[in-house]
Amino acid sequence: MPSPDIPGGRDMPLSGHLAELRGRLLRVAVPMLAALPVALLLAPCLLDALFAPLSRLGCAVYRYGVWDGLSLLIRAALLLEVVAFSPLIAWQAARFLRPGLYRGERRTALLLSLAVGALFAAGVFAYLRCAVGPLTALWYRDATVFLPQLSATECYGLHLFCMSACGLAAASPALLIPAVRLYRKKRKENRP
Repeated sequence: MPSPDIPGGRDMPLSGHLAELRGRLLRVAVPMLAALPVALLLAPCLLDALFAPLSRLGCAVYRYGVWDGLSLLIRAALLLEVVAFSPLIAWQAARFLRPGLYRGERRTALLLSLAVGALFAAGVFAYLRCAVGPLTALWYRDATVFLPQLSATECYGLHLFCMSACGLAAASPALLIPAVRLYRKKRKENRP
């Protein structure tokens, strides 16, 4: 029975929401698992791109732990997949939230989810293309004196943080659009 209080017009039990969430997660996980071999093949290229500026500075990057090399390879492959599939992830998140939105908000939410995913991927790509070399030179300019043997895991963690920050910074304009619209709408409603 449709409920007038709920924007989508239908009331769903918790088990229905969990089934919907499971379906959305599967729609994301299956293509990501299918693309995992390709990502594992491309992961060494990503690691080389991240660590190449350090070798130009005369620093060596070492994998200290037994599983460091495999761990870095898997983490880089997962990063490639999350970035490549970020539009799909955002789209499925918006589709999951869609029943809770008002009719006028649904289309905007779906389009913004695609924009957020694409802009996030563009921000990460821009970091990889433009900022890895200069930032590495800035961070590790005295590394040959203080840290002659850098940990690959720590270096990757720093780059991962910066890639995420660049992706979120690139996606933030698309996130601000609905916030500004909501603010303007509330402001108009509150005027005497």
